[in-house]
Amino acid sequence: MSLSVKAEYAVRIALEIAAAGASPDSPTKADDLADAQAMSRPFVSNTVIPALRKAGIVASRRGYYGGYWLARPPSEISIADVIRCVQDPIVSVAGKDPAQIRYSGQVAPLRDLWLQLEAASLELLENVSLAAVVSGEPHTPL
Repeated sequence: MSLSVKAEYAVRIALEIAAAGASPDSPTKADDLADAQAMSRPFVSNTVIPALRKAGIVASRRGYYGGYWLARPPSEISIADVIRCVQDPIVSVAGKDPAQIRYSGQVAPLRDLWLQLEAASLELLENVSLAAVVSGEPHTPL
């Protein structure tokens, strides 16, 4: 499994919002999120946050008192949900979805190994919520 920088940043920003307890009454600014994680402000504002908003992970309000908060409780948002909004497939082999790979000859069974790796990775990522990671219990199922 390989995560893009964009996917890793999206997870970190979603976790930062969850940890801050941001809400419609107390949103968190994009610059504050970027600074807290030592990330590029423009990358967070122009790339990561829009992807999270489009996927329905975060909600926002514009203006001086605006900012971002999670659109659902952090216990209902899986790490897989966040990764999928910027990277699909989550697991790839040489940039391809394992289901699309075909090998011949003696290495043909290798595809099955990649599919098992994908299934195991997805099972973990789909069953770990933002709340679980923030609380320090990353293996707590949703």
